[in-house]
Amino acid sequence: MPESLRDPVFRKYVGAQFVSQAGNASQAFAISLIALSGHGIWALLTAVLLNQLPCIAFSLWGGNIADRYPRRAVLLWTLGIMTAIAVILGGLQFMGSLSLVMLYAMQVLSSAVGGIFSPAEAALVQEFVSPAVLLNAKLINAVAIGGG
Repeated sequence: MPESLRDPVFRKYVGAQFVSQAGNASQAFAISLIALSGHGIWALLTAVLLNQLPCIAFSLWGGNIADRYPRRAVLLWTLGIMTAIAVILGGLQFMGSLSLVMLYAMQVLSSAVGGIFSPAEAALVQEFVSPAVLLNAKLINAVAIGGG
């Protein structure tokens, strides 16, 4: 077992990362399916683009926020906002009143908040493990984030 996984707090964090990433992938798949099934391939491509660009644009600003404010507060606020967006999207789709414009707007908002969330999430690892195993912990965290 890698040294960083011997820490029970970090082990729980990595397990939660896999679950979280599975949820993120499910939401992305559902949004893509909604865009494709109702509006065609160009709607799907636009939805994917709108999911990536704001995240890239807000990541630098998110890193600044993660360094200036308590990470726990940044993570809780951003996760709360992303959860609210997911619930609103699900509710609108369930009621049959989700338009393509609304889907795009929610994608942009969710991606922008994700751009703030991601740097804070990545910086959180150093608070769980000792400096001696930090590199190993960052590698395992990268696998958990990318492998969900």
